[in-house]
Amino acid sequence: MQGNVDLTLVDSTQKKIQFLQEICQMMGLVATCLAERAETLAWQPAHREQYDLALVRAVGPAATCAEYALPFLKVGGQAVLFRGQWSPSDTEALAPVIDLLGGEITDIQSWQTPLSQSSRHCIFIHKETPTLSNFPRAVGVPSKKPLT
Repeated sequence: MQGNVDLTLVDSTQKKIQFLQEICQMMGLVATCLAERAETLAWQPAHREQYDLALVRAVGPAATCAEYALPFLKVGGQAVLFRGQWSPSDTEALAPVIDLLGGEITDIQSWQTPLSQSSRHCIFIHKETPTLSNFPRAVGVPSKKPLT
């Protein structure tokens, strides 16, 4: 079964967005590629709580990545945070932040990279309630002062 997927790729760096546009074109993928800050884009009605899935690479502390992702998700949507090392204490520290943002950690998957045998993790978050209207905070604030 094949379905339609609306794909939106976001990065604050225009050069990275140009690369993603070229890759999508080479692969025959139709995607909207936006050179925007997540903190700004998440306030636009066309993007706020409009997505079913948000994938975030480790661009900062897990709490920052969650603050970037959850405002984009519809209630019932899922965020996946890509992380390196992860521990039960990391989960304990992140859980109240996820709750504040309207979500719940539902799973943590780990694996080792094939060449370096490095540890990697994906943190799965289910969006349960709308994100409070004061999130995400202003540009730069989530990375400088992560929620704790």
